Amino acid sequence: MVDEILEDCPQVDVLVTSVGGGGLLAGLLTGLIRHQRMDCRIVACETWGAASFAAAIRAGHPVRLPRIDTVATSLGAAQVAAWPVQHILDFAHECVVLSDEEAIMGVVRYANDLRQLVEPACGVSLAVAYLDHPAIAEAHDVVIVVCGGVSISAQLVANWARLSAGAQAT
Repeated sequence: MVDEILEDCPQVDVLVTSVGGGGLLAGLLTGLIRHQRMDCRIVACETWGAASFAAAIRAGHPVRLPRIDTVATSLGAAQVAAWPVQHILDFAHECVVLSDEEAIMGVVRYANDLRQLVEPACGVSLAVAYLDHPAIAEAHDVVIVVCGGVSISAQLVANWARLSAGAQAT
């Protein structure tokens, strides 16, 4: 994936990705290391109910969450792998933890904008862009890894869109 990212956007300075168990992040870090792109900042995104990576970064090692409580079920790793926790320290990085509502907003907006369905696990990363989050404020070339759609449906996204519209109206 990093090969393709760097082919299309060699000047990328921030890479935004969702983190569950850490496999995708480990692959991205490995690719960046292989390409000697240690200058690329990493924004690791999770929801509050599944923030095992942010907890590991705070602790300095993987920790086990007591429970997973999020709509972003694909992020539902009670404990993140050790390798990405260790190796992200070689990069400028930031952990962004957002609400389920913000993740859902990312899903709904992406569906409206690009007519593609993604899970809330991806929506949390997309929300960083839609919210103009400070984590990307100084960036010039941001790449957001768009992943995951196996547990999503048009009906589910439509329901979330209706709920969001109703909440905004009140």
